[in-house]
Amino acid sequence: MLKEQIMDTMFKLALIPGISGTKSENFAAVGIHDILKKMAYFLKNPELLKVYPVQDDPLERTVVTAMVKGKKESNKTVIITGHYDVVGIDDFGPLMEIAFDPIKITKRIHELPLDEDATKDLHSGDWIFGRGTADMKFGIALGIEILRYYSERRDFSGNILFIAVPGEESNSEGMLAAVHILERLQNENKLEFKGAFVSECCLPDYVEDDTKKIYLGTCGKIMPLLFFAGKAAHVCDSTSALNPNLLASEVNAMLELNTDFCESSGDIVTAPPTCLKQTDLKEYYSVQTPLYAAAYYNLLTIGRSTSELISLLKDIGVKAFDKINEKCKGFGITYEPRVMTYEELYEEVKRNFTGDFDNHMNDFIDKCTAAGMGLQTTAIHSVKETFNYYSVKEPTIVISFAPPFYPSKSLDKSRANDEFLLHTVQKMLDFAKVNFKVDIAKRNYFMGICDLSYTGNISKADVENCSKNIIGMYKNYTIPFEKLKLLSIPGVVFGGFGKDFHKCSERLNLSYSFEIVPELYKFMIEHLLL
Repeated sequence: MLKEQIMDTMFKLALIPGISGTKSENFAAVGIHDILKKMAYFLKNPELLKVYPVQDDPLERTVVTAMVKGKKESNKTVIITGHYDVVGIDDFGPLMEIAFDPIKITKRIHELPLDEDATKDLHSGDWIFGRGTADMKFGIALGIEILRYYSERRDFSGNILFIAVPGEESNSEGMLAAVHILERLQNENKLEFKGAFVSECCLPDYVEDDTKKIYLGTCGKIMPLLFFAGKAAHVCDSTSALNPNLLASEVNAMLELNTDFCESSGDIVTAPPTCLKQTDLKEYYSVQTPLYAAAYYNLLTIGRSTSELISLLKDIGVKAFDKINEKCKGFGITYEPRVMTYEELYEEVKRNFTGDFDNHMNDFIDKCTAAGMGLQTTAIHSVKETFNYYSVKEPTIVISFAPPFYPSKSLDKSRANDEFLLHTVQKMLDFAKVNFKVDIAKRNYFMGICDLSYTGNISKADVENCSKNIIGMYKNYTIPFEKLKLLSIPGVVFGGFGKDFHKCSERLNLSYSFEIVPELYKFMIEHLLL
């Protein structure tokens, strides 16, 4: 019965687009709320089903929460959470119209070019295709139906809190808003959070990897933003100029796929950095060489401090100047390697600025936001605006970070609540092996980036370095660090089994996801809420 209910709910939710960064995300929130409000428990207890607006969100997105209380009163609370937004569907090409219909797209997915593994899974009959099936409408459906299951029994002590958030595929606006909601619920109801389950599907580590996994944490993500100030000239006199695109290219050649930035934990190794955008800031054509350029990078972390990362980036910046000086020495030109952090630039400009530079930059960010610029574009232009007031007009590299920032997190047995959740996970693994003949592997980190990052245990040193170098922090982008330190919720990532997230061949395994995972959720919830 539970299997069929989860499947029916997933199909209903998958049909709702909810593309991240668009107003269609609101349709998904409405769909989730409509399912929950029809449950008998919430018809009797409507005050326990709530919709919270994401503050100052231009798309007016919302966070949906629903709490079921056990018959035995207790402050102990288990959280099940996931995101309801999905990525776009352009990669489905001629099948875009049915990309959100798992039944129809599974019947026709063979019309698109599939690799050998996807073709094998299709022919097995044990996989369902379609946008959002694995990432992560199944996880949302699982949370909803687990909540329904316990709302009809209430044979537990404590509370089960379901939270559905938007924006995970963009800047995690939903989960950042949920931090404030969790604090409010905790204070109002004196809740003791025993564990959070992010119901994301596990991922294969390689082609044909069928290992099922539970993740005891999640990797972090930080986006180094490098701003390059060059020296402009007429193109006929280019040897007297320093094209910032050359600076950016030298840095990119050293930073892209650089394994020095990889970290490891057991069998896990983070992916090397890759450039998400590289551009000069020249708006119109002319025969003057560009003056400014910028690039930002995706970088996964699991333990490296922000200060160590800044040191590595500064070293690359100096080496980029060295390479350029080697190239330019034939022209009798050399450049002093000038590499600085945004914090250093900002403080220097602020000291010499006539007036209130903080207000000036706040107004500037407001104008960028009003113009419809995204967080990353605003960050680039904010560094440029700051550099415009810098008295030293020499070629320079400025190191900062663009939003979003995801702290890494993993369970730590030295913390009592973490230890209890670890104990629960181990009991579940033993249960799964005996009762379902499935070996579920433990991994310290989920490498797909997820909202578990915003459930607490933030390093104080990283807070200070990040807050001073993430552009727009506390203005158009805010991480509630202080609240995260107070919440400190132990959590894991555990869901069904999916493949090819963000590809047209995205798919969800049926037998494991619908038959086994719900039973394992029930086992852990009941162990935590004894």
